[in-house]
Amino acid sequence: MKVGKILRILAAISIIVWLNACSISQQKDSDCVFDPGYFTIARYEANSLTEYIHWIDQSMEAVIITPSSELVRIKHWACNHIGLEATMYLEGTYFSETQLKQKLNMLARICIEHNEIEVVLKEISRANIPTRSDYDIIIPTNIYSEFYAAIERSISVTILKIKYYRD
Repeated sequence: MKVGKILRILAAISIIVWLNACSISQQKDSDCVFDPGYFTIARYEANSLTEYIHWIDQSMEAVIITPSSELVRIKHWACNHIGLEATMYLEGTYFSETQLKQKLNMLARICIEHNEIEVVLKEISRANIPTRSDYDIIIPTNIYSEFYAAIERSISVTILKIKYYRD
């Protein structure tokens, strides 16, 4: 792995940790509809797609580095609502449709539970993902009010997201 890439990953982790230190703490567990203890580091520890995991208990957030050096940030929430938003950062803005699908599949296998993974992988495989523009994949569900995968591009980074939310 290149030294510059390692420094960028460490800088990103430092920023995420600092932002979380500034975040507001969770409500008391007794006031919650959903169990705030539902999301823990144990969810990711046995996953072969996670090489490094930093868990921030107060904000229920995981910062992960994959074996192929992608940076993944997963923000969880569980109290009056339950959900997660997983974000993978890829250096560069041009990737083939196959590469984008492979990275979205990797992100899904890191953050989505077993009972939902097949639906997500099926929708990703069916999508006609453009190679140069942003794109959303809506995941059909009767459980979540919002469930999607997305590709966003900035000046030099491609951002992959998977998000689900239930109130």
